[in-house]
Amino acid sequence: MIKLKKLRPILVFWALAAAPLFAFADQLDDLRTEKAGLQSEIDVLEAKINEYQKELGNKREEINTLKNEITRINTQISKLNLEIKKTENQIYLTRINIQETETDIHETELSIVEKREVLAGLLREFRKFDEETLLERALKYDTLTEVVKQTEYLNSLQLKLNDVLSATKTLKNNLENKEVVLK
Repeated sequence: MIKLKKLRPILVFWALAAAPLFAFADQLDDLRTEKAGLQSEIDVLEAKINEYQKELGNKREEINTLKNEITRINTQISKLNLEIKKTENQIYLTRINIQETETDIHETELSIVEKREVLAGLLREFRKFDEETLLERALKYDTLTEVVKQTEYLNSLQLKLNDVLSATKTLKNNLENKEVVLK
């Protein structure tokens, strides 16, 4: 029963901390869907550009008349307009990639903050145990079983501390990598 009382604040903290991450997942899904649509449109535009390029090659053989020259110029204008549209879409796609990376960075920063708060809570628990002497702990509980349970609880806190610390280090490395990619 003592274990549950001490773990309850940590469990409530985790439940509250995970809520903002769901909103970012929806935003990332929207960005990825828009990204896929733009990539598809870019592919169609590239196919049309290739068609115009072939048409330009065919028209070069027929440039003997002014009409053919006008057709070639109009085809070239159409090709350039499509290349401009393609470039604009690529710029927009790059902006979406930047937003996606910024969102990932923000999520990672939030996760790091959460992990640090959990670490602080675990360290406070350790400090409470550390302030008691072995004799004080033994006298504090009625049975040896309770003393053993407290020792097991302390060991589980140590494992949790190691896990959270490792996860925090991993998140920090990921954050640094994402920031490098963004720059």
